[in-house]
Amino acid sequence: MSERESAEEFCELMEQARVLLGKDPSYIELPDNKPIVFIGDSHGDNETTEEIKRRFLGSHTMVWLGDYPGRSSPSCSSIRNIEAIMNSKVLHPENVFLLRGNHDFADVYIDTDNLPKQISEAFANEAPRVQEQIELTFQQLPYVAVTQNGVIALHGGLPCLDAPHIDTPRLSLLDQLKSIPKGLTESISTKSLTACEVVWNDHVNDSDIALKEGFEINRDRGMRLPIAFKYGEPIFSQRMDELGKKVLVRGHDYRAKGLGLNDRVLTVFSSRQYANQGSLNGIYVAVIDNPKEPIQTARDLRLVFFN
Repeated sequence: MSERESAEEFCELMEQARVLLGKDPSYIELPDNKPIVFIGDSHGDNETTEEIKRRFLGSHTMVWLGDYPGRSSPSCSSIRNIEAIMNSKVLHPENVFLLRGNHDFADVYIDTDNLPKQISEAFANEAPRVQEQIELTFQQLPYVAVTQNGVIALHGGLPCLDAPHIDTPRLSLLDQLKSIPKGLTESISTKSLTACEVVWNDHVNDSDIALKEGFEINRDRGMRLPIAFKYGEPIFSQRMDELGKKVLVRGHDYRAKGLGLNDRVLTVFSSRQYANQGSLNGIYVAVIDNPKEPIQTARDLRLVFFN
């Protein structure tokens, strides 16, 4: 297959996925007719992605938590990873949901990931068109998924601010999340402070008492402006109570892998690159076997590990 033919095939897949993603709202209420599996940051690990698909695609509702390109993944693996995940959406649009992470914005993956280099090497003269198609498709990714039995899933963290824009009145947290616009081109932008928080925010460790009474600018992520934060209690419980949810499932921070905040947060990573980092070693996903049974803590979810 020529570079042009290969590019045509890839771009066609992106277009098919983009149409389906555009139909999903930014805030997805997940069906409860199948077990649900949450897949953490894959970061270009297409081999693990394929293993996860073989195990769960078709039998489970699949929720991917974002960050599909990889920082130091092997040649073309980020492209294959994106292709595999988008293909799962095309094959099972009603039971596969892809959320957006900070690395799924061009302002991040161009600077920190090797995706542009991989695209250039794989598609040569067709590379600009392929990169444009990936970016347009990423712009249609939703941001939040919730279950009927008490779980909210997103990439980074819960919003701490009370408004989606600096110059807008206070909205309920639910309305903020539901109103995140599609089509955003930058992860750090005042066009939607809520989107920025969802993909960039972090919670602090249980042993960190500095933030127990509130939140502060997430300088660990290089932030200097009040657009992304790290938070602890009581902010976390207050925000979860507003939403009527018991457990937050997220990715984003490999250092926080596993349980946090009194077992009400579960950080999931599904990439070999981070298998031996953080407080919980391994490559894993999180499963709700019975979505009709109430969830009380993150320990009610079952972890499935991959080699």
